[in-house]
Amino acid sequence: MTTTRHFVVAVSPEPAAESALRVARALASAMHARLTLFPLGDHVALGAGVAGIEMSRFAESVQADLLVLPRMMLAGEQLTDAVARRSRVPCLVVSQGQEDLNRWLVALDGSPRCTLVLSMVAPLVKAVGGTAKPVTVRHGDVMMEVLREREALQADVLAIGSRPGGPPPPIPPGSLARRFVNDAPCMVLTVPL
Repeated sequence: MTTTRHFVVAVSPEPAAESALRVARALASAMHARLTLFPLGDHVALGAGVAGIEMSRFAESVQADLLVLPRMMLAGEQLTDAVARRSRVPCLVVSQGQEDLNRWLVALDGSPRCTLVLSMVAPLVKAVGGTAKPVTVRHGDVMMEVLREREALQADVLAIGSRPGGPPPPIPPGSLARRFVNDAPCMVLTVPL
């Protein structure tokens, strides 16, 4: 992907959703992208389906380039995990109060697929006038190494590749992207590989 033109953002009265909306608006403005709102909890939007499935389907049906999500619970399920593990659209996960987009850390595994993560991040970083630092971790406790790098950089956004699918919680030990989505102290961009 060389340009991003259509974003979808999940909206609700929750504080995290308000932060997600502000981030989505800032990115959409910087990228000159169209922004579509997906109301959480709205029976018209969700129908009778599961939020994670419905949001992923919706983003795919409108050919969204990015899905911006608040880090929050919905109907007893961690919304971000439910969506990010199903989505074929990159997901940016935002917690309450997280709105800076200046410093990006791009976690890579050294595989040829990591170019997908870099190609998604580059235009976003350029549009917001930010900086990006790639880091490749192949050995040891990958999550701890990436979090150490994030802390040293004071990164606002952590970008990581993800493999769609996987079982519902509890999160399996090998699923780093899902652990970052739920626990990282910054925004997390998951890029489906």
